[in-house]
Amino acid sequence: MPLTLTLTHRPRLRLHQETREPWQVLHAEAGDLERQLDTLWLSVFLDFRGALDASMLTQALQHGALPTEHALWSAWHGVTQAQTRLPLLSLLQESAGRIQEALTPGLQQLLEAPGLRFDVPTPDMTPFLDQYVGQELVGVTDTTRAQVRQIVRQAVESGRTHRQAATALREVVGLTPRQTNAVDALRQQLTDEGRSDAYITSQVELAADRGIRLRAQQIARTESMRVANAAQQQLNEQAQEDGWLPADQKRAWLVTPDQRLCERCAPIPGMNSGGVALDEPFQTPEGPTMLPPLHPQCRCTITLVMA
Repeated sequence: MPLTLTLTHRPRLRLHQETREPWQVLHAEAGDLERQLDTLWLSVFLDFRGALDASMLTQALQHGALPTEHALWSAWHGVTQAQTRLPLLSLLQESAGRIQEALTPGLQQLLEAPGLRFDVPTPDMTPFLDQYVGQELVGVTDTTRAQVRQIVRQAVESGRTHRQAATALREVVGLTPRQTNAVDALRQQLTDEGRSDAYITSQVELAADRGIRLRAQQIARTESMRVANAAQQQLNEQAQEDGWLPADQKRAWLVTPDQRLCERCAPIPGMNSGGVALDEPFQTPEGPTMLPPLHPQCRCTITLVMA
């Protein structure tokens, strides 16, 4: 199905906006972006699956794993480049600009300069987009390669036909390795229970659809926070370049201190006591990192350290 993405610009009139902390602004704006990214990535994954013709996969599988991997890569590349890149670039640039606009009142208040205006150009998200889409391309490709090899091996061991293997592969493309294993376990459980082929297929398809939706959700949640933090970083750098922030300005890693705070992020503020420079990476349990998010669905943000 063709992708239709509507970019919306919300009015900036909000009551008591000046009382919101930067992390609250980031979370709110990232939430808006998350919903649009969720729609986009769900469409991408569903279109990827739709681009995989069963007869094409069957023919590729007859020639082995490598031709099958190539067929899947070609389909994924076609979907992401042909119908994702331009809408995604527009969405990221629109969102980054909106986030900077929302953060400006808080920075004005922090610097005690209510008339302060920043000449921040429209954010160029092209390099970010290359990295962002590249990461997803690599992630899906690596996962798909493993899925192809696993299904080819299972077909040999179980005596499946190439068409049956093609059907099984088409069901799990786009899923993570953990989700793929769960779908395989469900298929085996239903087979052991003696269920009909039609029932097994319907249940496996339902499980795979749920998995695709969850994966799109996770990507959207993680990358919306990545865009929000990148937009804040660019705004801070512009304020420093314009002389409103000192050359030795520090920034701190800010966690969300609630019951969902994870063990990976909890120690980061203590590992960077006093903060780090705007162009200096944070020390984290995962190694040096310039900006949150540290991991999928991370909710951390950054904040300026003021004397």
